[in-house]
Amino acid sequence: MASVSQLTEESLDRFNAMEGASVSSPLRKTTNRASSIGSQESSMTAGTGRTTGFQRRELRGGSKFSPLKRFSMVALSTIMSRRMSFAGTSQSSRGRRAKTKQENTYKMTPDEGKKFSPAKVEAVMNMVLQQYLENEKYDPGTSANLTTILADVLKNRVKELNFSRYKIVSHVCIGQTDNNTVELGSRCLWDQSTDNYATATYRNESLFAVATVYGVYFE
Repeated sequence: MASVSQLTEESLDRFNAMEGASVSSPLRKTTNRASSIGSQESSMTAGTGRTTGFQRRELRGGSKFSPLKRFSMVALSTIMSRRMSFAGTSQSSRGRRAKTKQENTYKMTPDEGKKFSPAKVEAVMNMVLQQYLENEKYDPGTSANLTTILADVLKNRVKELNFSRYKIVSHVCIGQTDNNTVELGSRCLWDQSTDNYATATYRNESLFAVATVYGVYFE
């Protein structure tokens, strides 16, 4: 198979051969006319030894590309740009993936055995809090980052319990153990027959942590 450069060169050669006969005669007429005008201008200014503006323009432009070569270069750039645009379109179409259409399930209640279980979730939460906070000390500079890490870990661990069609929301609060009294409360608008929550606490000599995980059924 020929390359893109070979195809473009062959197409330009055929185009130049076809257009050479029709374009050469007007070019010759234009050249003869320009040379005659240039001779008249030079005869009129022979005594002064100066060249006119028309001659200067002709001398400057005469050494550059002819109109036919200029047209060939424009055609070459047009062909290359079209080929590149077609290639880019084909690559973009290959990268796209068709969206999978899914039918509605119309399930208003969770499947049997897939309902959010606070007891299972609390067991996972206690294990995670003890694992991450057993040797930790309270530090105001790192506590904010630690709460974010614990919230992500709890959310992922609860998702592994495979409560289908449930949205999991986790919240963690960490404070310093220094004879402080803290009261935490939450209020939710949900369906009591399907939605629920679980909470767990942990305390050591330096800090305390209160974690809450909400399970909201997605109808």
